[in-house]
Amino acid sequence: MRRAVLLTVAVVGFATLTAGASAEPGVVNGYEADDELGFEGELTDDELDVVASRAMARVEEIRGVEFEAVPSVERIQRDGDSNGSDGSPLDANVTRNDYGNWNDVVWEALLIVGQDEYANEAIAETFGGATQGFYQPGNGSNTTGGHRDAGSITVVGGVNEGTLAHELVHVLQDQRYSLSADRFNPPVQDEQLASDGVVEGEAEYVRKLYERRCATDWNCYASGGGGGGTGGGGGGDDGNIGVLMTAYQPYSDGAEYVHRLRQRGGWEAVEEAYDDVPTTTREIIRHDGFDGVNVSYDDEARGNWTTFNESLGRNGYDVAGEASVFVTFWYQSSVAGYGLDVIDTSGFLSPDGEFDVYSYRSDVSQGWAGDRIYPYRNEETNRTGFVWRSVWETTEDAETFASAYLAVLEGQGATEVDNGTVRVEGEFRGAYTVARNGTNVTVVRAPTVEGIEDIRPSVADARSPVKEPIDARPGEPTPGFTVMAAFVAVVAGGLLVRS
Repeated sequence: MRRAVLLTVAVVGFATLTAGASAEPGVVNGYEADDELGFEGELTDDELDVVASRAMARVEEIRGVEFEAVPSVERIQRDGDSNGSDGSPLDANVTRNDYGNWNDVVWEALLIVGQDEYANEAIAETFGGATQGFYQPGNGSNTTGGHRDAGSITVVGGVNEGTLAHELVHVLQDQRYSLSADRFNPPVQDEQLASDGVVEGEAEYVRKLYERRCATDWNCYASGGGGGGTGGGGGGDDGNIGVLMTAYQPYSDGAEYVHRLRQRGGWEAVEEAYDDVPTTTREIIRHDGFDGVNVSYDDEARGNWTTFNESLGRNGYDVAGEASVFVTFWYQSSVAGYGLDVIDTSGFLSPDGEFDVYSYRSDVSQGWAGDRIYPYRNEETNRTGFVWRSVWETTEDAETFASAYLAVLEGQGATEVDNGTVRVEGEFRGAYTVARNGTNVTVVRAPTVEGIEDIRPSVADARSPVKEPIDARPGEPTPGFTVMAAFVAVVAGGLLVRS
C-alpha cells in the first residue's frame, strides 16, 4: 500500500494578517485583486503571504463578500513511501474498526472495492495520491494576539492559485455557514455526496471563475513560474479509480449545479442552498428537485445473521444514490476499470454543462428513486453479506438495473448454481440473487446459497433477470492504466479535499 510522507512543512505568518478591514470586498492586507506581483520560482514564506493575500482579495471580488478571519497557510512536500499519521487526507494509516468493516460491505455491494481490499484503506490511498490541498477548520477561539482561529489551509506540492482559491472558499463557507453543522455531515453516502455538491461545487465553481480571470486579465502565480493558469498535479500513485470517481462527482457536477443556481437567482440563490442542502446526488446531476422516495425494509435474517450496529450509517444502512450507482457500472465497464462493456461509457468525457468535468448519467442509473444497503454479518463465522434494496421510477428502469448488475456478475465469471442464484469467485466472491418485483430490485449476497436463504428468505426462490452472458474477462482491472496519472491528465489541479 502506498504511504504518504511529509518531507517539509512551512507554516507561514499569514494567520496574523487582518481580514475584513477594507471598505468593500477585494482588498486584503493592502493587496488588491488586480495587483501584479512578478514572483517566479519557489516562493519564500514572505512571498507566499503576499500571494495568499492577493488570492483572498480575488475570492472576495468574485464572491462579493469579505472574510471574517484569516487562516494559516502551510506548504508540504510529499515523496517516497512512508507512514503519515497526521489525520489529514494524506494520512494513509487506517485502523480496522466496526465502521470500516460495515463500510467494506457497502463498497462490495457497489462492486467497486472487492473483498481482497479494505475499503477505508482504498479510500485513504486514493485520496492521498490525488489531494492537492485541504482546509482544516479552526475552533473559533481567539489566538495569541486576539485573532480568531480560522483554521488552516495546506497546499500539497507546488503552490498554485487555483488550489488556494478552492480552499479559501471553504474558509468563507465555514465562517458563514459552519461546515461542522449536521446538514453538511449526513450519515449516508448519497446525502454526503449531495451536500458536497454544494460545498465542493461552489469551491470548484469559484476556482474555475478565478482561473478564467488568470487566462484573461489577472497575473497569476503557478509553481515554477509567474505566468497565468494553474499548476501542479496529483501524487501520481495508483489508487482505486472507482473510489476516486465516486468522490469526484460533487466536484464535477457540483460546479455546474452552483452555476445554474447563480444563473437563476444570483449568489443569493447559492447561499440559500446552504440552508436547504440537497439530499440526493440525483438533484446535483439532474437539477430536478427530486428528494428520493422512502424505501421500506423489514429485517428477515435468521441463523446468526444480523445487521451491524444501528449507529453506523442511518440505523445500520447506507444509501448509494444515483452517482454511486453510475460509478458501479462505469467502473466495471470502462477500460479504466474492468472493461466489461456492460454500459456505454463514451459519454463520460462529454458532459453537457459548461462547468461539468464528467457526465454521471447513464440509462442504468437514471431511473433511481431510492435505495438502502444493509450490510450483514454472521456472529458465528464472522462472514459478511448484504441486502441492497432499490426502488426505480418505472418497471423498465428496475429491469435495466437488475439486468446490468447481473451482467457485471457474469462478466466477473459468475456461474449459475441454483435457479435464480449465481456464484462468483475472485475479489467479488460469493453467492448472489438479483430479484425484481415491479419497480423494486433486491440484490442479496452471502458466502453461500444457504446464506442467502438465511439473510433474506423472501428472495430465496426469486428468479434473476434473464440476460445472455457477455464476452468479458473476469477478475482483474485493465492493466497498464495508471489511475492517478490519467486522472490528473484530464483534470488540471487534481482532487481537492476539505477536512
